[in-house]
Amino acid sequence: MTTALTDIIKAEIRANGPMSVSRYMTLCMTHPEYGYYTQKNPLGTQGDFITAPEISQLFGEMIGLWFADIWMQMGAPQHVSLIECGPGRGTLMVDFLRGTQHVKGFYDALHIKFVEVNEALIQEQKRKIKHPHVSWINTLEEGFESDVPTFIIGNEFLDALPFKQFQRTESGWAERVIGLDDAGAFSWGLVPVAEPPFFPAGVSSGAVFEHAPLREEIVRQADMQLQASGGASIFIDYGFISGHGDTFQAVKEHKHVDVLSSCGEADLTSHVDFKALCDVVQLQSHLSTQGQFLQHLGIELRAQQLSQNATSRQKEELKKALKRLCDKDEMGDLFKVMALVHAENVTLNPAGF
Repeated sequence: MTTALTDIIKAEIRANGPMSVSRYMTLCMTHPEYGYYTQKNPLGTQGDFITAPEISQLFGEMIGLWFADIWMQMGAPQHVSLIECGPGRGTLMVDFLRGTQHVKGFYDALHIKFVEVNEALIQEQKRKIKHPHVSWINTLEEGFESDVPTFIIGNEFLDALPFKQFQRTESGWAERVIGLDDAGAFSWGLVPVAEPPFFPAGVSSGAVFEHAPLREEIVRQADMQLQASGGASIFIDYGFISGHGDTFQAVKEHKHVDVLSSCGEADLTSHVDFKALCDVVQLQSHLSTQGQFLQHLGIELRAQQLSQNATSRQKEELKKALKRLCDKDEMGDLFKVMALVHAENVTLNPAGF
């Protein structure tokens, strides 16, 4: 499918030569006029994909209770900067606030900041979130305040950040790039590169390795802020703790499509390398699968509570949502949870891990 952005990308390739995966992804996702995240609402049944908060209120409630528990262990500070990266429709935050409404003082302590660039989503977030202290920022770092404890949420945020791909050849490593064939269509190519220290050793020819410096920088920023101000961060995404391979994918209308088609019209992501993220932080990182994390927090008990006053249809929906969020064959194992915590009086093993 040819789009307006397709022609823009091809013109840049003709002018500058083959393009990195990172540059291609940046244009497709955040081009100011035709980028995927700047021109449409991609979420929900009418969009291209559904995130965990859209599946059930249970998810956001569990996240809220996790942070409320940390907050209480910190001594219930009166001012906390709560930053959510990529908040979507605001659904997670709605459930977060409802699930913690009975934690005395917590609601009033929160100063919520959304890292968001999509104007349509910003308007929906403004409609849904009625908290007195809400603001919108362009980058995570803009939300940091000195001497103010910081809470950071990133649910399915890191996977959509640009990354580069490298492939092992008989003569060494090469970067995978996107060029044009004789007919003017997108085509894959390889450009030899020196071997940086982050490349895995002992892999066979043909193996693909993905490196995402921007993801690492986001997590490094969170780590440094927590060391300076105290607080906690939690990143949830699909990914792996060890391994490598080609995980670049495109989703449009809930179906996988070719990553080189539908420029600006499909969601581009890759699996998150959580080991790489753990390697760039100084605080102790806590890792779990999403299923185990939610189960340890008591999501099944919460589902039982909601079922008590539910209709037969609602009970069935709760059962399906619980399975989708926690089952090993659904999101339970594929999605990982990474947390960082830095505060006095907080347990070395926070809830859920």
